[in-house]
Amino acid sequence: MQELERCTAFYQTLEGTDQLRETSSHILLLLQSLQQFAKGSVKRCKEKNLEEASQLLARLSRRGLGELDREAMLPLVRCVLRCQMETTTSSSLFCRLEKIVGKLSEQNITLVSEELRRLMDGLIENDKPASSEVLQTVSLFIEESSLGHQYWKKNLIRLLKTIAATFEVLLRDSNSSQVEWHYVTIKVCLHLFKGMSEEIQPLVWDETDHREMLQKILRSLVHTIMDQTACKDNRLLAGTTVSMMVNTAPEVEAGAKALWAFYLLMNWNAQRTEERKVNLRWF
Repeated sequence: MQELERCTAFYQTLEGTDQLRETSSHILLLLQSLQQFAKGSVKRCKEKNLEEASQLLARLSRRGLGELDREAMLPLVRCVLRCQMETTTSSSLFCRLEKIVGKLSEQNITLVSEELRRLMDGLIENDKPASSEVLQTVSLFIEESSLGHQYWKKNLIRLLKTIAATFEVLLRDSNSSQVEWHYVTIKVCLHLFKGMSEEIQPLVWDETDHREMLQKILRSLVHTIMDQTACKDNRLLAGTTVSMMVNTAPEVEAGAKALWAFYLLMNWNAQRTEERKVNLRWF
């Protein structure tokens, strides 16, 4: 990985200075563990590499990490965050890297936040659909990363616009190759409705400029639930997500009304399906 190579070269140079020789030597040991992690293919070995890196960083934090200024710490922060960005297919590996990010944040949370924001800013474009891979990355950062959760809370509207645009593409051209993409899109909605309910609540229940956007997302979720040809896992997850959205209601009565309206809609759709089956029997 290029970021690891650049980071290693930086601290090898820094190791030659009298002031930061010992600290740089310990960072280079940490980077060796990250290099083994990046090259590995066996999950158990990769977990061991990250555990070693975490232990090295813990010892380093007690010794000399605090003596690094912003410029001296920046390559390490960028390297760890880049490793985390490329580990979003494994929740357990992602969480182990999150522990390392947390320890770096204890030393300089401003720097880590700025670098994370730089990476997150480039993930999605306004009003444009996002790929399954991008949404999987967003999903994990919302669910498992403290700073990632904070970032997407601040950029909630931009993310919701992306989700709405993605659903539009998925429902317009639905096929079997998009099942995973559809699932991840629903999963992001679930994490938002569950983990950012206070921010979601006014967008769903109050008259705001963004209410129509939330209605588009809700219609997409309901369409998924009612689509008899859709993947069962997607339909179940969409149902859970709609229930989570109903739970954001400011009053129990409002949530109950929404749930009842949804039930009537589902019942009406079931009746229409049964009627079509009966009519077909006459031919």
